[in-house]
Amino acid sequence: MDTLLDEKVLPSNTHGMKFAISVPDDVFQAVEAQAQKMGISRSQFFADAARRHLDDLSLAAEIDEINDFVARFGDNTTDPESSWVLEAGRRTLRASEWIDDESE
Repeated sequence: MDTLLDEKVLPSNTHGMKFAISVPDDVFQAVEAQAQKMGISRSQFFADAARRHLDDLSLAAEIDEINDFVARFGDNTTDPESSWVLEAGRRTLRASEWIDDESE
């Protein structure tokens, strides 16, 4: 019964969670202009931005994990038993998209 009442009170065309956020006016205007240019809704723009940021955070966590491993076990590239792990890490990092946080 609650579901029927909620659907009547808060009709929706989307299958996602609705919530309100506050952003500075200049950010809103820039998002509005970019979303129109891309032909997508503001909601889609913010959802895409959130997904991208979550992916970046996940990648950062993976890099931290690799760095912790190297710090814990060392960077002994002459040891045949550990060199494969380091090479695998290097390949992973080379294949990753990097974002320069210092340029922002």
